[in-house]
Amino acid sequence: VLGQSAAVASALAINDNTDVQTIDVTKLRKILKENPYLDGSTPEILVDDSDIDKIERSGHWQKSFGAHYKNSFFKSANQKNNCSFTFMPVIKKADTYEVFFYCTALPDQEMPEVMVFDITGKEGTKQVEISPRSHKGSWVSLGTYAFEKGNWASSIKIDGCRSKGALFADAIILVPKK
Repeated sequence: VLGQSAAVASALAINDNTDVQTIDVTKLRKILKENPYLDGSTPEILVDDSDIDKIERSGHWQKSFGAHYKNSFFKSANQKNNCSFTFMPVIKKADTYEVFFYCTALPDQEMPEVMVFDITGKEGTKQVEISPRSHKGSWVSLGTYAFEKGNWASSIKIDGCRSKGALFADAIILVPKK
């Protein structure tokens, strides 16, 4: 990332006929944020449990820290089968994305037998079930879906009513399909 930032800063300095130290840093940040691969392709969309403006939760959830994705995750005993956790990615470009959920590596007794997800996109809401015990410490695909551009129109929700056992929520990533 440092080399890429330096290269873009150098290109801006050349284009603006100025020193690299006096470039428009706001412009540099905008270029790197909107086109991180510098090839015009749609970047992945990551939502972590720590992105408080892109998550919602209901029921009792506890923040846990340790060797997890970005060092934290939420967990719920889900004793009344009434907990839910929703990831709300901001879609900057309408496209088809493969959705992945990060299965935190936990002891079997803390892992649900089944987790049920409601994935809401362009074509409505689809239900997906996974068995997280067989995917510990890895990303598991929840399928491929079309999403519209915009905030809060798309979501990936962990449904505690239909899941079996304790729940956890760590991160999701949407990977654009080529």
